[in-house]
Amino acid sequence: MRTIISILIGVALACAAVFGLSKCGFSDYFAYEVKAGNPSLDEVTTAEKLKVLTVSDEIMVTRTKAKSEGKLGFLRSKIGANEAKICAIYPAIANIGFDLAKVDKNKMIQPKGDSLIIFLPAVEILNKDGKTISESEVKFPIQNGDWSNAELGELAKQANADMLQKCQTEEFFTMAADQGRRIMKTTFESLGFNKVRVEVMKQGEEIPTLAAAPMPAPASANEAAPEAAPAASN
Repeated sequence: MRTIISILIGVALACAAVFGLSKCGFSDYFAYEVKAGNPSLDEVTTAEKLKVLTVSDEIMVTRTKAKSEGKLGFLRSKIGANEAKICAIYPAIANIGFDLAKVDKNKMIQPKGDSLIIFLPAVEILNKDGKTISESEVKFPIQNGDWSNAELGELAKQANADMLQKCQTEEFFTMAADQGRRIMKTTFESLGFNKVRVEVMKQGEEIPTLAAAPMPAPASANEAAPEAAPAASN
């Protein structure tokens, strides 16, 4: 049973790329891209993540502080140049989807009557350690004064927090849930299952155990074989 379910999940993920959506704009400053990956079965068994939504953006963070006085401190204060300023722009990418490693594979696909019920875990940000920004690609359009590594680290933390806040919204999570349902439903229907329902769990919600029932066979397996022609009589 576990092997069959793993193979079916692998097929579903491998077919996901067929149902990816194209890049579109969200606002003047926020662009997102919806696409599905095309992992191999081996990758599925190790990673077990279904990415259905990718959000790309550039996060800008600014800081100001008083400059150290030094010999020219009095003069700088008179001309209004006694502040150190920095503006950092971080490219950021958030992957939204389902961590299938968090669910019991024996409960993920369950029969109910003549239907197949597929349970997906709650939608979440899939980035490792929740990191969405690229510190190596940061740009500083404004940078004057001295800024320590610790202060730059705080800028990066703020940019990452801002990106997570932008992406962890009902709009994006609903979009990801709908995309996950469509991918799984379409894929299993293409495998021959006529009645497929996909349920997405909420945060903290566990997958229920349905009443025991035999797994419905694909439509092709239910087609009756043609009756053999009667033997000719002598």
